[in-house]
Amino acid sequence: MSKVINIVLYDSDKDYIESLSEFLKGQNRKGVLFNFFTDASALLDYCKAEVMDLIIIAEYLFTAPDTHNILSGFADKIIILGDEKEITHIDDFLCVYRFQKTDFLISNILDICAEKVAQVRDNHRYLRKVKNKRIGFFSPVGRCGKTKSAIELAKKLTEEGYKVLLINLEEFSSFDWYLGSVSDYNISDLLFYFLSDGGCFEIKADAIIKNYKGFDYISPVKCIDDLRNIEFEVWESFISELISYRGYEIVIIEFSNMVKDYFKLLDTMDMVFSLYLDDEISRYKMKMYNDYIDISDYKELKQKILEIQVKDLRYVNIRDMDSKDTDNIDTDDNIIDVMFDRFKKYV
Repeated sequence: MSKVINIVLYDSDKDYIESLSEFLKGQNRKGVLFNFFTDASALLDYCKAEVMDLIIIAEYLFTAPDTHNILSGFADKIIILGDEKEITHIDDFLCVYRFQKTDFLISNILDICAEKVAQVRDNHRYLRKVKNKRIGFFSPVGRCGKTKSAIELAKKLTEEGYKVLLINLEEFSSFDWYLGSVSDYNISDLLFYFLSDGGCFEIKADAIIKNYKGFDYISPVKCIDDLRNIEFEVWESFISELISYRGYEIVIIEFSNMVKDYFKLLDTMDMVFSLYLDDEISRYKMKMYNDYIDISDYKELKQKILEIQVKDLRYVNIRDMDSKDTDNIDTDDNIIDVMFDRFKKYV
């Protein structure tokens, strides 16, 4: 990223400004600087002295006399903080809804910023090397707790001090349901911006990546056709750029067969957890899964896969796929503790 993006927000409601400021204090946005103003003259002085990429003005201040001095010099950078959700433009100025949830508001602002700033910036990307580990979740068995386990493991790793990103690549995923929040943006939006070679990928990422209990995540796709034909090389570049920009130490990816070349992607993981249920059909599906790997080009993947037979997020037994031995474990132990212990031991 060539420079820090400077976003200015002008609103005379000090409580509103303080609320936004407090929210942003805990956010990881290295490439974006927010400056808040409640006084028009101070804002105008700042605008004359500094370079801004976006100026956001509360709608009720839009027609105030003091505001005209700002509008006349910086009209191409102004966004209105609107009072009505349905209004998208006021006098040709773009609007964002003032009273939406704070994280949604910031996401909308950053999304607009990415589109506007990209028009005047070069699109060269500056990648840095970041030491990281990748954990995959995959199973041929449905309804076995993969999504919940991935979320709980992300929480556990975050509590242990790791910087974690969780990506869900399932079709019709229950991921947002578990988190209790549905984002306006999802992985399709970020991936297609990446493919478009937009000049502000890092700002677009800030708009779309959310945080839940300490770990970052990207909401899963809504239209499954969006991701079916994405090539392995694109996924690998996309994930590497996310790691580079945000400095993630651990990336957790929940896979499904919706993703093209998903076994090739699984093979890039440092460890893969394959959960399955304690019933005859699930065991048969796991046998087919094992048999396929044996005849595929991914035989070494077996060394990374940990099979976990589960019941109500408690594990019944556990086996390294490349071993014939099964450990019978006390079922009072939590599956997340087992995963964390194996991660620390092998990765």
